[in-house]
Amino acid sequence: MKPIIKRLLSGVLSTTMTVSAIPIVSAHAEESAEPYPYTMFAASNDDGAITVNAENFCVNGNVATNGTIVSNGNMNINGIKNENVDEPMMFIFDKINNQYFSASNVEEHNEDFTLDELNISINVPTNVQGEATLTGNININNALKALENVNLYGEVKNTNESVIFSKYGDIVIDSQNVNLNGLVYAPFGSVTINAQNLNLNNVVIIAESIVLTCPNVNANNSNNASAFVGRTSEQLDIPYDEWQYMKDENNNEIPDFFEEYNNWSLLVDTDYDQLPDCIERILYTDILNPDTDGDMLPDGYEILTTLTNPAGYDSYYSGISDGEYDIDKDGLSNYQEYQIGTNPYNNDSDSDRLIDGDEISEYYTDPLLFDTDNDGIGDADELYVGSDPLTANENESTLFTKHFTPDIFGIEYNEYYPEISLTANADGITSFGMEVRPMDMSINPNIPGYIGCAFDFSMEGEFHSANLQFHIPAYLLEDESFEPAIYYYNTDEKRLEEVPNQICNGNTVSVSLDHFSSYLVINKRAFNAKYNDTAQLFKELPIEDDLYYENTADADILITLDDSGSMDWNDPNFGRISATEKFIEQLPETDRVGVTKFTTSVSQIFKLDYMTDQNREKLEKSLSGLKSDGGTDCSAALHNAINNLNDDTRAKCIILLTDGVDSPYNYYDYDKIIESAINKGINIFTIGLGNDVNEELLNKIADDTYGKYFSIDDTSELVYGKIEMQKKGSKSA
Repeated sequence: MKPIIKRLLSGVLSTTMTVSAIPIVSAHAEESAEPYPYTMFAASNDDGAITVNAENFCVNGNVATNGTIVSNGNMNINGIKNENVDEPMMFIFDKINNQYFSASNVEEHNEDFTLDELNISINVPTNVQGEATLTGNININNALKALENVNLYGEVKNTNESVIFSKYGDIVIDSQNVNLNGLVYAPFGSVTINAQNLNLNNVVIIAESIVLTCPNVNANNSNNASAFVGRTSEQLDIPYDEWQYMKDENNNEIPDFFEEYNNWSLLVDTDYDQLPDCIERILYTDILNPDTDGDMLPDGYEILTTLTNPAGYDSYYSGISDGEYDIDKDGLSNYQEYQIGTNPYNNDSDSDRLIDGDEISEYYTDPLLFDTDNDGIGDADELYVGSDPLTANENESTLFTKHFTPDIFGIEYNEYYPEISLTANADGITSFGMEVRPMDMSINPNIPGYIGCAFDFSMEGEFHSANLQFHIPAYLLEDESFEPAIYYYNTDEKRLEEVPNQICNGNTVSVSLDHFSSYLVINKRAFNAKYNDTAQLFKELPIEDDLYYENTADADILITLDDSGSMDWNDPNFGRISATEKFIEQLPETDRVGVTKFTTSVSQIFKLDYMTDQNREKLEKSLSGLKSDGGTDCSAALHNAINNLNDDTRAKCIILLTDGVDSPYNYYDYDKIIESAINKGINIFTIGLGNDVNEELLNKIADDTYGKYFSIDDTSELVYGKIEMQKKGSKSA
């Protein structure tokens, strides 16, 4: 029994369920005199829950299913045809037992019952503890019941006001001639009838699904069977020794019926503790006591929610009862959580980012409601923006003001840091983010006047106002040549621009913002000494407009070219060579360029060096070594290129051209490659040639390293156009 109990707890109750109250329901509903309304009913939700393979299907009576009715011939229902009715199965186990199997003349079979005779008559109630199989000329004049399947083969001559009942299995009737009169009942299984001649005079068929196959089907409702079934479904009390006969598709020794928690409401629960009697018996709990162990938690709540032992007072061996214990450490005992309806395994039941116990004792908010005052702003968000979570605001556009400092976002304080005072609606305030912008080609210590890192600000929606203030180290202010100013990165013009209308006061400089971007403080005098107002602090790799800005930070550029065999037809004229030559012609001598080719292996055909006239000639000569042969080891090429860019005083980028995907011998993890590039401040620009490239991967590599991805159809388009060494968004390393 112990293994079964363990499997019950881990299998049936695979997810923690919160039971906030134990409803009181009648164990047995009052008897109704109203007859059962359907001649045929199938409880399945499937399409074809009732399937009729016949030229003509005629029913005098109502037909219903929770699924659909499928007929491949003419269908004539002289009554109501109901599909997708959402009606429960009718359970009448006790009614059948009391009517037919309480007498002294019951024929009992304690195992499978098989009978193969010329003539078979069932004249007394026959109860089979297993499967019943009858083959011959069959007459059923009473009730035939089996725990498993009922199989009738041969000639089903007649069933006179009979009951054919499979308690947990299927009913299969396969015969030349079938005459049925009475109730055919398989509440957990299917009724399947195959016949050359089928006569359903005065019947009621109730099952999970129904399949009828014959030339013609004519069915008439049985008034006697309908009156016997009635409209009152019983609550079930399924003994453990009958579980073995029920369907168990995953073979875990727990019937599928019990693994669906919603079915538990169909079971007898004498003490109303949401733990059915049949389960209480195998757990050795008291079916007459809702709290068997006296720990203040109902037995069903312990099984379904706290996952504690309903027969053990102290499941945690803590010295206190299960009801006094606090599983999720939220300040509420299990018993309090049961009373309130919160989840004892989740310290924030309503997901409003407030601990359940704190909501009750400190904030007086409802731990079951994300938004206690129902004003569209969550409880934690209201507290965060300084609003009262118990008093509704007028609407979600209500403005709040909050002051942000770096420590809120995990950024360590030093002498140089920003602060921002933001006025926006609650969504804007709570979504506001501040992060250090990683150094890249656009913003790095090589910028004249650079004194500290840049910060990115972001939020959802628009703000009403935002005032930014930077704190400047005192020692910098002692230098007469130092003039601090806040700059932002203009993504349209691709340059740093001074924010207008700044105010310097002591060791702070502040300004009102009209949008969010990347902001930093620069020594304005040092900056202007080298660059005029239109200077570009980024490096644009032309060549679409043959434009190159001389006022740029010095750069290290590694061009990484695919030289695999497929390039023989994707780049037959070696356009990648002419494009590379054209590019390096426009670079200043202060830039360093290297070229790597990759096939099945990686080869550095020109080591990183300054672009002097002599080196340009050497580089162009080295490009003639490309020959289009071998596989595609793209990840190894990137790994090699990143390892060769190590000078932190220079801007760094990689240009990767490929026409395919990695060969199977690739051993490098792209996530680690991207992480390494970000940590080194390397921009990677990817170019996909043709239709066989992994665009998703190339996009990710470029986007995550603040580069860009370009797609070209042939190398006549390859001019490294529109490649800009610049940040592509607000991301942290």
